[in-house]
Amino acid sequence: MHRQWGIASVVCMLIALAFPGCGGGEETTQNPAPGLSGVWTGTLGRVAGDTIEIEFHQDGTNVTGTGRLTSGNQPFTGTLTGTLDANNHLTVTTTFNGQNFSYTGDLNGTTLTGTYDLGAEHGNLSLAKSPVTTANVAGAWTGSYTSTAGGGTGALSVNFTQNGNALTGNGSAVVAGQTVNGTVTGTIIGNKITYGVASGGGAQFSYTATVNGTQMSGTYSGADDTGNFTLHQ
Repeated sequence: MHRQWGIASVVCMLIALAFPGCGGGEETTQNPAPGLSGVWTGTLGRVAGDTIEIEFHQDGTNVTGTGRLTSGNQPFTGTLTGTLDANNHLTVTTTFNGQNFSYTGDLNGTTLTGTYDLGAEHGNLSLAKSPVTTANVAGAWTGSYTSTAGGGTGALSVNFTQNGNALTGNGSAVVAGQTVNGTVTGTIIGNKITYGVASGGGAQFSYTATVNGTQMSGTYSGADDTGNFTLHQ
């Protein structure tokens, strides 16, 4: 009898070791899917052409990111925070141009389906995961600009420092034979730089750009000049 009880105890112990969830009374913690990190894009139905791009960073259930809402060709950026629960239900908030923005949606592979609130506005919003990853533009870029207002051209150089989606740095441009030094800032999501500002020589310009590998092209505008530029590494 004692021998039978001894064998039974050993068998129970082996089963408990092989299947720790059986008979132990402990529940395993279910984690959300790990596929949220990356660039997501969508279109707000309120005005034709209004788009939103978000780069999410997922750490377990915690979610952070950078969002860019483009409305009427004007980009607005914000820093997002939120959670992704065990049922893959996402909740994030940020501020765009002084208006509170919130989004709740369900993650299903490469699709997010949900609703948004922007100020007093409410609507449906689906996001699709983009195959484009955020470019690394840190380092020195050189090229030229062409003014569409005055027709002038000149050499242009920028040295970017990149911290996630945030860009800072310094640059120089040759204007009417004189070198003007200044600083640059911007936000990059995917391969697009927006909300960029370049300051130097008492002037300030906004710029947007698209990155394609080691090539960058874009446009700029200021109080007295507009134009386009190209840069390469």
